[in-house]
Amino acid sequence: MAQSLEQLRSQIKTGIYGRRLGLDNYRPVGEEYIVGAADIRKLVELITTTGGSSLASHGYSQLSTTTASSAINTIQAPVPGTDKVITQTNTSTLGHQIQCGAGVNIGTTTGSSANQITLQAQGASVRLTALTSVLYWLTAGWPTSSNGGGSSAYFFTSTF
Repeated sequence: MAQSLEQLRSQIKTGIYGRRLGLDNYRPVGEEYIVGAADIRKLVELITTTGGSSLASHGYSQLSTTTASSAINTIQAPVPGTDKVITQTNTSTLGHQIQCGAGVNIGTTTGSSANQITLQAQGASVRLTALTSVLYWLTAGWPTSSNGGGSSAYFFTSTF
């Protein structure tokens, strides 16, 4: 059922910022959700260095420069319940390597576990969901392929 922003705001049970932001009581399950805001703004990082960079564990990272073949980007440790999207927007085919820190892994639907993702074409993008403080889950990758997750012609996971 479609609901307008005003209809959502009228369902606020506990106001946080007047009638513009609050908690509702979603029925039939009785769980509370934040309502009233038009949307949630997230961090957007623009990575323009040709060497390795440190990527935040949440929000969006746009890789926009050609990397040196030895450049490795490192993603910070996961914060459970958050999502991270990493996208390559330049035309380089050298591959952008993104590695997890020590003890952190990336799980995939193929049942494999990795600690590195390589984006290797313009438009390659992955979504990681932090399930624990040591596990990201690869929840989506674009463009997709038919192998069920973990890799495509545009990205792949591996272990370093």
